Amino acid sequence: MKRETGSMTPIARRLGRATTLLVCALLVSCITVNVNFPETAVQKAANDFVSDLYKPAPAVADNGKATATEAADVKNAVKKSSKKKTPKAPAAQPDKPTTWIFSFGVTDAFAQEVSTGSPKAQEIKGRMKGRIAELDKWKSKGAVCETADGMLVLKHPEKAGGDAGAVSQLLKAENDDRDALYAEIVDHNKIKDRNQTRVRSFFAAEFKKFSPAGTCFEN
Repeated sequence: MKRETGSMTPIARRLGRATTLLVCALLVSCITVNVNFPETAVQKAANDFVSDLYKPAPAVADNGKATATEAADVKNAVKKSSKKKTPKAPAAQPDKPTTWIFSFGVTDAFAQEVSTGSPKAQEIKGRMKGRIAELDKWKSKGAVCETADGMLVLKHPEKAGGDAGAVSQLLKAENDDRDALYAEIVDHNKIKDRNQTRVRSFFAAEFKKFSPAGTCFEN
């Protein structure tokens, strides 16, 4: 009896079903990872937050007003902007249906912005900013090290001399705030990173980058 040319054998059918299930599993796995942890957005948030910590305060005159140079810059900017023509607003576009994009190896399949602007995070930032100069002093002396989990450690207390106790208290206050910051970022942005491991690693990289040259780093 002749077998029909176009028919599939039971083995071929089973292989086809298995292949389909495997592809679907890979797609779901890829999307889950990307949605659960917005890597690019966290990296940007860490960079913005730490760079702002190290940004010097703007110079002001004794009377609390902007310096003459700053005032001149503002005046010139206003003049230039007044000469520019106001661009026409783009025509309103009809709402488009949401498009779901499935792809392999693409980080952040769905765009997400990670915010560090919550009231709690900003309060923490204010306290941390006030410690930058003192922390950098002890980092430069080799007493204090940054760690791979975004914390600080008094690695060489002998280099702090009689100030070792005060430095320990300084680090405790800073580490408490860093712990609270990482928890707030995860909670506020609903990021699935239970121990803040990945969030901490991005902040650790930024603290390392902005620290004084020669700052020790512990893995």
